Parts: sequence; structure tokens; C-alpha cells
Amino acid sequence: MGEVGSIWRDRSNVSTTDLLAEALTEDPQADDRPALAALGRLGTLEVFEMARDYCRNSEPKLQALGLEVIAQLGAGKPDAERPWLEESVAIAIEHLEDSNETVAVSAAYALAHLKGNRAINALNERKNHRNAEVRHALALGLVGESQPGSIHTLIELSRDPDDSVRDWATFALGASTEIDSEEIRTALRARLNDSFDEARAEAIWGLAIRNDLEGLRLLLHRLESETPWPGDSSAAADILGISQTDNSIETLIFGIRERLRNRETAI
Repeated sequence: MGEVGSIWRDRSNVSTTDLLAEALTEDPQADDRPALAALGRLGTLEVFEMARDYCRNSEPKLQALGLEVIAQLGAGKPDAERPWLEESVAIAIEHLEDSNETVAVSAAYALAHLKGNRAINALNERKNHRNAEVRHALALGLVGESQPGSIHTLIELSRDPDDSVRDWATFALGASTEIDSEEIRTALRARLNDSFDEARAEAIWGLAIRNDLEGLRLLLHRLESETPWPGDSSAAADILGISQTDNSIETLIFGIRERLRNRETAI
């Protein structure tokens, strides 16, 4: 519990310099990066200025970390309460076409986390970027967006050759927005035979949530299988308005059968 890499260690008295040094040793692919998270929580002028200086450094590893730090400043807060938001977006945009792909990808993910029209528009201009991680960052940044332009981009990304890009775009079109249109349903149906299991599942859930007959039938089939995914149960519970404490598989199967029967009768 007291180890340097432990997420539980108190970092409130650790200097910004030491936190940055620790963040450099963290695995960029790890789910838990306690030093990076601590820098984001601090959100002081010193943190911002040091992260900005890292972004200006000639060393790609330092540039990438600087971009990761500015992406975390005030994370979870409304835009109006996020410190140095406009400055952070401007810095990230400057690095989107960096010759070093690690830096360019870090800039893309920074914009995805910072969000806002300027950040999303800059990402949207790279929807055909050669690097799949940049396109993945765009799909991530568009989660929860509902403007027509964003929906159109997500529909394009749902056909991307990269599995993870298609998966996130399908999630953003399906479960993360309440917007319903024939264009969205057509895009989701196109993923029902996707070779990537996660993208196919997101398409089923997105259609079922919209009371689409094919989506409901496929969801019921998955619930009745020997190995339904947790996401199948979550989608069914959302559709039926059942609380997480009262969603036994039998209850969900019965409810989705009834919902499907009612939809078929109404047609």
C-alpha cells in the first residue's frame, strides 16, 4: 500500500516536480496512473506551466506527458471551471500534426478529453488521419455529442477499418446518445455482422434501446444463451427501466420477450 506506484499513496505533499518525474515512469497504457491523476487534481498554475514547458520540449516523451497532463486539468468539472482550458486546447492543436506519432496521438487524446467545439472541430478535420489512434481519439471525443455533424462523422467512423475505432463509434451512435433516426439505425444494422465482437454487441444494444425489432430479437437471443455478456443485462435493464438490484436474468428475459411481443403486435 505504501509503494511508490500505489494509487492509494497520499500525494498531497509531493512537489509538482516529483509528481512529473513519477508520471514519466508510469505505463502510458495503464488504467491507473496515480501521479498523472494527482497532477490533474492539483490543477495549479505551476502544474500548467510545467506541463506547457514539457510540451515545448524537444524530447517526445516529455511532450507526450505534457499533453497528457493538460488533458487532465480539472477533469470531470464543467468547462467553465476547468483551468486554462482554451490555452490547453490551443497547445494540443499545435501538436496534432507533430512529426512524432506518439506526440500527435497524445495531442489527439488531449483534445478528446478537453472537448468543446474548437477541440472537436480540430479532431474532426483528422477523421481520415493515417494513424488509427488519432481516429480512435476522435470517436472517443464524440461520445455524448449530438450535433448533426458529429453524428455524420460517427457514422463514417463506424465503418473504419480499425476494430477499436468502429467499436467506439458504434457505442457513441448507439448507447451514448438518445437521438434516433433511420440513418443511425442503418449504420447500427451495418455492424450486426461485424467481425469484432464488441462492435457487434454495441450495435445490438443501440438498436434494442431504440425498440428496433431486430435489435430486440438479437438481444433476447443473447440473454437466453449460456454466456450472455454483462452489457446484455445492462442494456435490457435500461430498456425495461429495471433497477440494478432487480435485474435477474429471468426477469430480463421475460421483460424483453414482452417488449418484443408488444412491438410485433403493434406492427
